[in-house]
Amino acid sequence: MKLFGTFFLASANAEERGACMAQVRETIEANPINNGEWDCERTGKDAVKCSAKCNSGAIYGLRRSPYIKAKDCDSENKLFKTNLEGNELVCDEGPEFKCEAKMNELLETATIENGWWTCEKLGGAKYRCEGSCNSGNRFRGNAKKREIKMDNCRSNSPNFSFVGFSGEPLACKNYVDWCDELAASFEIVNGSMAKTSGGRYNAHYKTICNDGRQVNKYSCTGNSNSGFPFFKRLSGTHVNSSNTDRICATNCDESALDEMYPLGAGAWNCELNKRKTSKDCKATCENGPKRFAFDMHCNDWGWHRVEKNEDASETCDE
Repeated sequence: MKLFGTFFLASANAEERGACMAQVRETIEANPINNGEWDCERTGKDAVKCSAKCNSGAIYGLRRSPYIKAKDCDSENKLFKTNLEGNELVCDEGPEFKCEAKMNELLETATIENGWWTCEKLGGAKYRCEGSCNSGNRFRGNAKKREIKMDNCRSNSPNFSFVGFSGEPLACKNYVDWCDELAASFEIVNGSMAKTSGGRYNAHYKTICNDGRQVNKYSCTGNSNSGFPFFKRLSGTHVNSSNTDRICATNCDESALDEMYPLGAGAWNCELNKRKTSKDCKATCENGPKRFAFDMHCNDWGWHRVEKNEDASETCDE
């Protein structure tokens, strides 16, 4: 019901319960609303609630819309609550909302490839934009949200902050594209990273050295510290920007073996093992002998001799 209606006047004049209702009336009379009015209604048998109602615009400068509450006016446990603090109550269009213009400036730089921003006004002169990716795509990193938050939007210098990024241009890509990009960033010395399988939401990779060995296997996934994408080690050693020069540091190419153990009239014949992680090499001589003293084996730890026939020759016959 409206201010000073039949219910309110009757309640305020009634004996016993008049003290509670009178306090409501006194509070309303002490806090008139310019370009508006107090709107009061019963909320129970002995309860009334009054709220501010503007003819146009709104009341700015308060954390909550003004209210007055009175309860149990017929009992000794009267309850009276209000958030009024003596402020002048004026309904107007308020100062200009400045955040939209400032946000548009920020979004000229903070673009989203394959995505978009959704912006909205919030209570308390605040503004927020939240980034989203097109279907099937996602952001890179460990933060779930990309947001720009602003407050103090009715001042000439609104405050703003970034959530999940630092204001730079963003990109949305599908799962495997992010994994491929990470794989390409590892510049493996004497080797390369190759994808062995990949679906829409999973991908596996391996490191192939120039000598043919496949020394490491990885699954592209997320990590609580590093975020997404992250290469989880399935076999071999971890890969990161600090060890790309060591993964294929051992040269298991036959040319290195020819320098270490020249055979003369013969050649070293090498084959990868079944897992393709190491090489086994045997000497083949043109003119003999049929029995050779040793074979050679090469893995991540380098070349080493595999002794076979202690008394046999270590070079080929001329």
